[in-house]
Amino acid sequence: MSIQRSSSISNTAARPCFTRKANQCLSFITRHKEQARQQLRCEMLSKESPPQYIPEKRVIRFSHRDRVLRFIAIVLSFMLLFFITGCYPAGTEKTESQTKTTHSRIVSPENKHFLRTDEWIRMLTLVLNFPEDRPTLWASIPAAQRNEISYSDFLTYITELEKGLRAQITSFSKATDEEKESLIRRMSRTGIALEPKPEQCSFWWLHCKTEDGRTLRFVIAVTADENGIPYFSATWLNNVRAMYNYIALYIDAIHQQSAPALLSLIQQHLPLRSAAHLAAIEKRTDAILEFYRHNVILGPDNLQIRTLMPGYAVIEEHLSHVSVGMPNTRRVNFYSADGAFHAEETIENKLVKQDAMIFFNDTLLFDLNEDTPHIRHEDVLPILGVPIRLEAIEDENGIKSSFRAIWPGISVEAVGSYDPHSVSFDGIIQRIQCSYSVFRTGSRLKPGCSVDELLRRYPFAQENGYRIASAQTDVRQTLAIQIEAGFISQLSFFHEALRP
Repeated sequence: MSIQRSSSISNTAARPCFTRKANQCLSFITRHKEQARQQLRCEMLSKESPPQYIPEKRVIRFSHRDRVLRFIAIVLSFMLLFFITGCYPAGTEKTESQTKTTHSRIVSPENKHFLRTDEWIRMLTLVLNFPEDRPTLWASIPAAQRNEISYSDFLTYITELEKGLRAQITSFSKATDEEKESLIRRMSRTGIALEPKPEQCSFWWLHCKTEDGRTLRFVIAVTADENGIPYFSATWLNNVRAMYNYIALYIDAIHQQSAPALLSLIQQHLPLRSAAHLAAIEKRTDAILEFYRHNVILGPDNLQIRTLMPGYAVIEEHLSHVSVGMPNTRRVNFYSADGAFHAEETIENKLVKQDAMIFFNDTLLFDLNEDTPHIRHEDVLPILGVPIRLEAIEDENGIKSSFRAIWPGISVEAVGSYDPHSVSFDGIIQRIQCSYSVFRTGSRLKPGCSVDELLRRYPFAQENGYRIASAQTDVRQTLAIQIEAGFISQLSFFHEALRP
């Protein structure tokens, strides 16, 4: 209709031009005809020719002049045609033929009733790849499959995925049974009551390509009812939104290097158990800010989400300093339980020298910072007394080159010589286990201490499996901590010689 209206307006505008030009041409023709007749009349009066020749001469002259007049009329006709053509709005038909109509992308259910799972995934990929078609794609979803959420909820969810993904989706595939079980197991740690349950859902990988040419994949869940029909679940989307908001605030606090904001996000609304608990949170806050400042490229454009589920998410960050042969990204897992969120930061904690020293009360027993720490009967017996057991240790080849000396609350394994009859031994220490509180480290870490006492020293001990190591030039010391009911139940020390 708009094109026809434009043509009508153009033709109407052309009529005054056509009339004006035509009138000018007709006036020109009339004026020249009158001039020709006057010139002929004057010539006839001025001639003194015999009367008998007048008819013949008039016939000849009129024939010649008529041809001239006809020629002039033809020329003027061509000029008139030219003027008329020049006033015609040329190009209108060309414009009409070049006009194109844009058709929005939609996904229509093949069964005319509801979108199948594969159609549902295709709809989500189109929504993520083509933002301009989101209104029509939303409208194309059957009402029964979206009646728990609003269009605003839908846009919020898609925007969360889009901001975290930051890549173009190229294909999709269904997760394997093993991958599904792994995701469900991680989500079960959250304790969130979801409807539908994760076991009713299917999980899919969106295969993507980033602007710099990297390929990656992103997992999403398709919530379905008891009949397997996909739909948008309000409880799932609300929990996904809560997780996304926490991640966004967490990363922003780090980006701004705001210790108060990050501390608040780490502590949240949980009550403080003790002064050691607060000290542990403050230590973790400072350590995270320090690590990110020196090792991670900060900024929202460098954040990519790999998994975003209720109570569980995985983000990928780009490292600022990369060694040859080492990955240039790192991942952080996020969990939520009982309304509290937690980020698993796998940041290395190095064992300090004081915690590689073992004391009996206030007496130094062993210093694993030495290149070859020894255990000798003449040094230990005056302090610990006679061991309750002194026995050989067989290696995998059945060779008894090591021994174990056991006292109440402590055992020591070493490579060397021993004699159970004379209770004599001398060897290089490989392993020490302490389970009594009378044995402690140089920083007074000991069995019976709360886990907060450990975390105030090593804030990322939990993410590292409660194993803390420190490598020197020739040896490596490792401290492994066993936690039971929030308290240290055992300390294990390992000493390993490093081969060049």
